[in-house]
Amino acid sequence: MVQKNKNTNYSFTSYIITKELRNDPEILSITRSVANLVVESFVDINPGLTVESYLKHIDKITDKQPLYTEVIKNGNKIIGAIVYTNDEIIDIAVKENYRNQGCGKKLVEKAIYNIKETISKQSKIKTKVFTPTGIRLFKAEGFVPNYYGSSEKSPYLVMEHEIS
Repeated sequence: MVQKNKNTNYSFTSYIITKELRNDPEILSITRSVANLVVESFVDINPGLTVESYLKHIDKITDKQPLYTEVIKNGNKIIGAIVYTNDEIIDIAVKENYRNQGCGKKLVEKAIYNIKETISKQSKIKTKVFTPTGIRLFKAEGFVPNYYGSSEKSPYLVMEHEIS
């Protein structure tokens, strides 16, 4: 599904990644591009994150459940992506020179809509947020802080969004 944003050359494309589809050449290419974007975006938070470790993480998730990805492109170039399951936003990343232009907001809105309307019967969506910018973005989209946690690499805030 490709949707053009009226005010820009941006387009949005949705992908479903399953255990059976993850080695499909198109899915593999998109997943690798998203992995590169995530690694680039989180280098300060998680300097040990590599494309290969991220791809293994995606494989672990898709072993158990489908994973959904929305990408935003400027022409043919991926400038942002959000990765989520039926009840959790796993990652969101936007290239640095496209931040603060509404790309992240649009990606979160699309994920919430898809989870609410087509994917899930859950009552909440959760996400782990590692940055002040991420906290502001998710708060603006109706997420509320729930609790703090910590991984090996960094502390995070778990935020939730009621869907009804």
